[in-house]
Amino acid sequence: MVGYTDVFSEPDIIANNRIPTIAFAMVQQMQASIVGAVAIGSAAERGRIGPTIIFMFFWATLVYCPINCWIYNPNGWAYKWGVLDFGGGVSMELCAGMTGLAYSLFIGRRRGYGIKMHPHNVPHVALGTTLLWFGWMGLSGSGTLANIRGAMVMINTHLAACAGGLTFLVMDFRLERKWSLVAFCLGAICGLVAIAAPGFIGPSSSIVVGIFAAAVSNFTVAYRDKLPWDDGLDIFAGHATSGAVGVILTGIFAQKSIASSDGFTVIDGGMIDKNWKQMYKQLAWVGAGGTWSFVITYLIMIVINRIPFCSFRVDSESEVKGIDEDQSGETAYAPDSYMFRRPPTMIDSKRGKKFRSTFGRFSSHPGNQSLSPKRPKSVEKPRKA
Repeated sequence: MVGYTDVFSEPDIIANNRIPTIAFAMVQQMQASIVGAVAIGSAAERGRIGPTIIFMFFWATLVYCPINCWIYNPNGWAYKWGVLDFGGGVSMELCAGMTGLAYSLFIGRRRGYGIKMHPHNVPHVALGTTLLWFGWMGLSGSGTLANIRGAMVMINTHLAACAGGLTFLVMDFRLERKWSLVAFCLGAICGLVAIAAPGFIGPSSSIVVGIFAAAVSNFTVAYRDKLPWDDGLDIFAGHATSGAVGVILTGIFAQKSIASSDGFTVIDGGMIDKNWKQMYKQLAWVGAGGTWSFVITYLIMIVINRIPFCSFRVDSESEVKGIDEDQSGETAYAPDSYMFRRPPTMIDSKRGKKFRSTFGRFSSHPGNQSLSPKRPKSVEKPRKA
């Protein structure tokens, strides 16, 4: 198997000789796939699938892997320099955000951009956030590679998400005067993103990280309509800005005592431990990772887009038709399904009688035309002579 030589037997040295190499490789593979999936969210409603698959191979090889090598390989320049990035604040989150920014700029805005759109399904937003929240604690906790510090990382992840959700909720309330569930979910995700890098901080510091990340992201979302790109899923606002905030604040709140609780990690700490030079290292890391992600992504797209039949954007007719139907031949909700053709039979609890609901009664869809009540033809009365 390509890329899996010598990963089926002995424990991994990087994993403190306690985890099988194949398990460690699986975790890294999942992280890479997550970053790519997040970044492509910026192409919503106008991107083609085929060229994206080709893009993913070259993007992972030329963008994602080099950045991770810089920070996690003992020979990487960021690793040797002492940059602190525990769970991928730059290598995952900022990389995804800047990749999404380059992608959205390259393919242009959606048809009808500027029209205010509401979430398609708020309960699904809440469900997805819940799954992310739960899974993120496992993802962050696994980064400690099976030691006691994993518990600290998990509680920090939870607290940052709570703080981020509440901050985003309150900041939206001051504008709309509504307690938005979607706003809370967005803020929680910002907190989860920001806490990826600071795996060396205490619980109280994680709350501060969540608050700052959600606040910065909220301001970015508020001004997105004035920006020259169309990021429908707020990939840049949610992942790039929050990831950068988390990496920068790591330079302030990183603690030697927290890092050494696993028994083998040794760091100089951040500004809280009077390590004043850590901040410029973190800033340089953000600049290098973000710039590399954006520039190389854009260059890859320029090359692939010039290949015949590999245009990244669908034509205008397909965009009007819908990406789901055009690219995959499937839709989430088929308009000619049973529920649209035939209204359900309901039971009147008071009378115990069955009657037809008026669902779709006035719909203009062809499948509902037969359900429309037929008006009796008017009969003209004979005129009296």
